[in-house]
Amino acid sequence: MRRPVVVVLAVAIAALAASASRVHAAPAQARKDAPTLSRISAVFDEGAKATYYTATLTPPGSAGIVGSPKFAWSLVPPPDDPGCKKFSQMPGKAGESVWYHAQEDGCSHLSFMHNGTVSVQVTVTLSNDNRPWVCNASYFGTLTGQGSDESLCTIEAPATHAVARPPVNQKEQMQILADLFDECAEAETAIAAVSAAAALPTGGVSAVPGVVAGGAAVGCTILARVAKRKVADPPDRNFLVIPTARATAVPQLVVSGNMPYLVAAAFNALSDNITATEGYTDAFVTSINRASGAHAAGNAKAQSAQELAAMIDAEAIAKLDDQRPAMRAALRDALTTAGVHVSYTVAQLRAAQQKSLPASLISALSQSKFPAAIIAQLHAQLKKAKLTAASFPADVASAEVVKADRQDAAVMRAYVAFVQKTR
Repeated sequence: MRRPVVVVLAVAIAALAASASRVHAAPAQARKDAPTLSRISAVFDEGAKATYYTATLTPPGSAGIVGSPKFAWSLVPPPDDPGCKKFSQMPGKAGESVWYHAQEDGCSHLSFMHNGTVSVQVTVTLSNDNRPWVCNASYFGTLTGQGSDESLCTIEAPATHAVARPPVNQKEQMQILADLFDECAEAETAIAAVSAAAALPTGGVSAVPGVVAGGAAVGCTILARVAKRKVADPPDRNFLVIPTARATAVPQLVVSGNMPYLVAAAFNALSDNITATEGYTDAFVTSINRASGAHAAGNAKAQSAQELAAMIDAEAIAKLDDQRPAMRAALRDALTTAGVHVSYTVAQLRAAQQKSLPASLISALSQSKFPAAIIAQLHAQLKKAKLTAASFPADVASAEVVKADRQDAAVMRAYVAFVQKTR
């Protein structure tokens, strides 16, 4: 049987523009006698296919700096493009670094920017205090801008325990989910392509299968990356700032002659659920990474705060996971009521696989406000799909995809219990 169609995981995360929605707790406040490290500023140079990063250290008041501050720049490459890592400090400029990310630098262009994180740790000694201060800042991505998190400097007591981490089997389960979403993306792209090319009549709403399946392919691709982030969690030096759960601005289906109200409403409700899940998941992973960074730096207070933040996010994710099965059923029923029902043979899917994405599908997705960079990825997904017969919309709420939702909820609750036990 074909892997589940995780329809609508799509639209929820397709757009990548973010807006803040929540913060667990106020960030730590800088001491008056502490130096300050600016937020990292990034400038993308189109001609050089590189992004330049700058951070500036300022001593407090009249205190001077003993010797030269030590800047240690680092890069965590994109999880989906680990070879994209040509990064270094600028010669003779301790406060500057550069990330080269052209194709010849080993980088693929999977989206409109490269999803890696640049960090800097600065160690400095002041004339009025012989203890070293440690300052941390980070910047996500390669677009021009300024880091979103405040950069603080601190001297803290050593950590007293290792970072609370979930059992190994949690990572194994997340890897299974990541593989599942990868397969889903390939299969959904094939369904979208053949339905758009065939333009089969389905109760006057022939555009629905292509738009929904195309959106599902996008969502599965993004959720696979989210699951992989839970598997790979490197330390994050920006551990003094509690991460914010961010809601993404996502495309919404608009009611029209070809898009029934019940379908659009059910689709958009599930999209909102997945949007929130993606935001909390990013905050959850970031908190775990920052707890690791705090432990490595010997900062017990920051480590404890990050572990608590991760636990709160995990609880929120589990609740959202619990809501999805009913939302999937509502979407499936809305599509059925609208007369949308199509089945595809392997031969039909394979024929679509040999061609480019139909212009009608690209137009429909563009009208639904899916970003051009995301739509461009669908063709590559189609080419590598492992095809089996498909049915739509039965797979929207299949037993297997519902099981995946509940499995993720169980994993998050297991993490909550684990942290509560170890705190």
